[in-house]
Amino acid sequence: MSNCVLSLDGRREVTDRIRKTINGKSCFDIIVPKFQKLVQNRGTKDYYVRATFTKYNLDFTDDILAMRDLGFVQLSAEPVVTDPSMPYAINEEDLPRVFSEYDKLCDVMANRTEDKFNFFHFMVDLNAGPCAIKRLRGCGCGNDYVAVEPHGDIYPCHQFVGIEQWKMGNLYDGTFNDDIKTYFSKVHVYSKEGCRSCWAKFFCSGGCNANSFIYEGDVKKPYKIACEMQKKRLACAIALAADRAVKGHEAPSMSEAPASMG
Repeated sequence: MSNCVLSLDGRREVTDRIRKTINGKSCFDIIVPKFQKLVQNRGTKDYYVRATFTKYNLDFTDDILAMRDLGFVQLSAEPVVTDPSMPYAINEEDLPRVFSEYDKLCDVMANRTEDKFNFFHFMVDLNAGPCAIKRLRGCGCGNDYVAVEPHGDIYPCHQFVGIEQWKMGNLYDGTFNDDIKTYFSKVHVYSKEGCRSCWAKFFCSGGCNANSFIYEGDVKKPYKIACEMQKKRLACAIALAADRAVKGHEAPSMSEAPASMG
């Protein structure tokens, strides 16, 4: 596989708080050595170690730096997707704190001279970038790929799994709903509420369709919190690209990953 995403909630205390093992032992201690071994064995093949930040760890810069200290270079941190009533859910009132943390991470990356790393959401290609269709409709769920759950049921993506109205068919009975496929093929930045006039539309491609449905009740109504975070990340990405251009620097590549990740 050319790309591999490794899910680690964050630094030790964050990971062990959210993901407890059945016997109460540290999940972090179990999974991290396996991730290090996998990355080391992949050489220069792509990978990302993906953190998840919740209301419990809005200081997620510390999680990114902790993962870098473990030897990982290709890093990401995604906001949690969960029921808004959950105690760890991120709500609109958390946005100023999240924005402040993105600024902090941006400053760290701009001023770091050693042990550099890539942060997925701060990577932007201002000269080329994705093809037109990806800029218009993003991930292409329901068309470019689907999710298949263990019983063979087919959904537009993994986040739609279990939502009956978006069930596209089943592998075992040979059914497939082309109407859902056609529907998603027509969901793009010019059909989504608010996207048409947004300055960031060709970089976010309308955001996550599943999030829009889960949080706003409509695939064509973008999830507001995700939109605001996306615009902030893009602003930081552009700032970092400008900073590198002024300094004559480049973002770290896969080849900069350390040979030993002990």
